[in-house]
Amino acid sequence: MSDLSHFVIGVALIICSLFLAGTYVEYRVEPISFAESTRDVVLLSEDEIIPLGLTTIAPKPNSVLAKYHGRIGAQQGIFARSGNSKFVAAVGGLLLPTLLMLIAIYLVARITLSEVKKQRRAKKE
Repeated sequence: MSDLSHFVIGVALIICSLFLAGTYVEYRVEPISFAESTRDVVLLSEDEIIPLGLTTIAPKPNSVLAKYHGRIGAQQGIFARSGNSKFVAAVGGLLLPTLLMLIAIYLVARITLSEVKKQRRAKKE
């Protein structure tokens, strides 16, 4: 295959990986929900795939929370988009896009390395 076809395939793979990631998963920040009768057990959302840590957010202006709290705790994470199971979102939105990106990087690296080899051969001659 020629360098141009490798480049076109690499670009197509990158576009497909971005489309898959945008279709199946999303980054969200949600207010923390605690288990009943305890304040130290944080419940994960049922569609959360990867928790990314805790942060604080400002409540909406003129809301009940804004009257009593300055900032409230929130959890960051990668979540399955509505309508998708966690497994489908993890495979279609995280695993496949990662593999497609790695293949695209490999194809582009092959083009770059072949160009470097051609330039070295030209310098020797």
